[in-house]
Formats: sequence, C-alpha cells, structure tokens
Amino acid sequence: MKRLYELPALPYSYETPEPYISREQLRVHYEVHPGATLTGSAGYSR
Repeated sequence: MKRLYELPALPYSYETPEPYISREQLRVHYEVHPGATLTGSAGYSR
C-alpha cells in the first residue's frame, strides 16, 4: 500500500538541540504526534 503522507527526515540528529530540548521530547514531538495524525488522516483519505 502506497503512503499518501510521509514525514521527511530531520536535517539534524535528535541530540543536536540539547540542552534546549531533550532527545526524547524531540522524538515524541516529531515521530509520535505527527505519526498519529498521519495515520488518522490516511484513514480519511481512503
């Protein structure tokens, strides 16, 4: 099945913004939240 939406790769590593934002916070905000949104929106576009 072809994906309609895909997140682009980050242009930097997850450790780069530390100490301003932790690696785990960046992972959650970049992978988990948008992933749920993209999964949900893919269901609506069928």
